[in-house]
Amino acid sequence: MVMLHHEIIRDMDLDGARGRTTGRDCFRVFHKRLRRIHERTVAATPLQRAIRAYDTFDRAHRPEVGHYFRNFYRVLKYVHETTLIDAENKASYTGVLRAQLSSHELVLLFYGTLHSVGEELKPLVEQYFIFDNLEFNRLYDPASEVPLYAESAYGQQNVAPYFVRSTGRVP
Repeated sequence: MVMLHHEIIRDMDLDGARGRTTGRDCFRVFHKRLRRIHERTVAATPLQRAIRAYDTFDRAHRPEVGHYFRNFYRVLKYVHETTLIDAENKASYTGVLRAQLSSHELVLLFYGTLHSVGEELKPLVEQYFIFDNLEFNRLYDPASEVPLYAESAYGQQNVAPYFVRSTGRVP
């Protein structure tokens, strides 16, 4: 399943004003495009802003990222639901998958999982601490967006300052 994940990424292909972008480099382009959309999006709450921005992005890029999200969800769901793997090994297998994710992929997963296209993925992201390696400075508004997920999504990272600042409560 991880090999299929890599094949999906390798087969990604974008044509743009600056030429053709392929493979994992597409995520760098997606990150920039989503950032521009996010900066122009107005909403009452950080969650609404993230969802609206991703909605605009998704309408333009679903053909490129839809397969990626469906496969990523399937891999996590398989590990989560299988009775062939005990709980300790499930964490190990999801850790292998997590290690495959680039910084730009993590950002795209962060916003895409908040959107309806990734809503079934969100509980698995939180349970298996998929954002353990997420660099918060790559988010568009970390102070208000980090608390959009349960602390468990971030694994061993210290997220307490983000929760105190944005919610006024200590996690």
